[in-house]
Amino acid sequence: MGATNDGGDSEKPTVDAEQLAWDTVNWEEVELANFRGLPWDELIDRLIRHALPIMRSAMSSGKIFTWCRERNAMIRLSRPDPWLPQDQEDLAFRSVSTAVQHFVKAAREGRGWSPAGGATMSSFFLGLCISAFPNEFRTLLREQKKRHHTELSEDTAIPSVPGPEEAVAAADEMNRLLDGIAPEQRRALLAKANGFSHAEIATQMNLTPRAVEGLIYRGRQQLSAFGEADK
Repeated sequence: MGATNDGGDSEKPTVDAEQLAWDTVNWEEVELANFRGLPWDELIDRLIRHALPIMRSAMSSGKIFTWCRERNAMIRLSRPDPWLPQDQEDLAFRSVSTAVQHFVKAAREGRGWSPAGGATMSSFFLGLCISAFPNEFRTLLREQKKRHHTELSEDTAIPSVPGPEEAVAAADEMNRLLDGIAPEQRRALLAKANGFSHAEIATQMNLTPRAVEGLIYRGRQQLSAFGEADK
């Protein structure tokens, strides 16, 4: 296939031979379709569903910083104080969304996942998520610093920050709502929430920007409808 396994895995687990064989068959199928179409979208959705809860747990425990140092000793990130639940949630989504972009781009350029690398596809993708974290973390810190300076210069009151229980409840509610929409809508909404433009999302999903706009619009409409139904 001419691909290299440059994503790696986070903790070098024992390789699941059965899963690796299944991944190989699945990869050959989507490769024949040039990494486009419904099977490809479903594969991406499965990877997101696998990686997102792991990343969220690693954010909460602080293990993400250990993983980053293990992968690259030059990375000297540490848990900030405060380490707010909403920041953890935001970074988990950002890292996974960025990993999706890299995963899709690498696959279409012939340098994506390969069984020869020895890692299952889910481990490979999780490695991409972890690799994406440092830049997303630094970006978040810069954004927070900029907002803080803006608030001080405008002499405005700093908004109250939701407590941990409120943040966790909000995250759980959003995940429940996301489970109720179609995979392609969920993928478009996640990418949009993490700052990708319609054009960038369109490239990832092999759609037109107008089609992406429609997915996001319909996804938001469904989320609103689900939320209203629960009231």
